[in-house]
Amino acid sequence: MIMGNGVANIFRADATNHFGPIIDIKNTVRLLGGFEKTWDGVKSRIRTARADVIEEIEEIEDYMYDFTEIILKGLESKAFEINVSSMEFLSFIRFVYSLRNLDIALSRLPGLRELTKLIEFPPIVYLLKKMWSRRNKEIRRGFDLILTNPPMGRAGRGRTREELLIDDKHILAQYALAQNKWIYSMTQRELREIARRLGVRASSEKQ
Repeated sequence: MIMGNGVANIFRADATNHFGPIIDIKNTVRLLGGFEKTWDGVKSRIRTARADVIEEIEEIEDYMYDFTEIILKGLESKAFEINVSSMEFLSFIRFVYSLRNLDIALSRLPGLRELTKLIEFPPIVYLLKKMWSRRNKEIRRGFDLILTNPPMGRAGRGRTREELLIDDKHILAQYALAQNKWIYSMTQRELREIARRLGVRASSEKQ
């Protein structure tokens, strides 16, 4: 039950990954930049192999097109404003999560494979805004929460103890404690590398 079979309303999530794949802006832009042109072709291929997945995604397809427009407009204006409780954002998370194990999608949608690395479990924001409230109509009255440390709180996929450590810089950057202890002690070269991975470019060495 602790592993999260869904029947008992028990869900697993990685509490260190609050917002999910949107943190990787670079690959989000890669995925959505060509989404309108490539999705129909990819969808038809997936339908042949996994019709159940397509049925689920078709529920959120319009929201995905809307979210694509939000991201591309933000790219033009160099400023992103994203409502994490909106159906557009939640649908983006659901889209990546639903396709995480489909080789057809991973090989034909640029950026998707990289984004799935940030969605081992549904991120907390998705569970709070979508799954828990949908399955439990009395969610506003409260719920029981169990917090566990690794290896119980992780996927248990590691072959060594080091693989259980949280060292993904996209995830660490979301937390003030990590920023205070990590970002401010980084070198100029390391900061530029993070900017490159996030798809942004510093305008000066100091930045």
